[in-house]
Amino acid sequence: MQPVAAVALRYGAYSLLVRVLKRCEVKALLMTRLTMLPAASGDNSAPATDRVRALFHVTGTADAGLLPRIVEPVAKLGLVPRRLHVSAEDGDGSQINVDLRLVGVGRTQAERVALALRRVVGVHQVLSVIEDDC
Repeated sequence: MQPVAAVALRYGAYSLLVRVLKRCEVKALLMTRLTMLPAASGDNSAPATDRVRALFHVTGTADAGLLPRIVEPVAKLGLVPRRLHVSAEDGDGSQINVDLRLVGVGRTQAERVALALRRVVGVHQVLSVIEDDC
């Protein structure tokens, strides 16, 4: 397993995640709830008529590198999750559950994130709900 700082530097594009990883042990991070605000820049936002709310529930192997791999597809599209909750509370702790919420994104972007999450190594299941944003 890589040291926390090495994992953070490898995925340096996620400034908030990097700060959290540098300060916390990965096991403590798995039990932490992170709430983030939407991106301030308007260049990646969808037109008002095409905005959706996307909810993703991801289940995967409890591995130090899984969380950055789950956040990566969202960051590559220039999006910031409205909510990111990670938990290893179920069972023996060998699996983690990740709840990821995107608000005000385009339907195409939400579908791309869903497809990318399903391709992440270590992910067992992705449940996604994409609905119109009111």
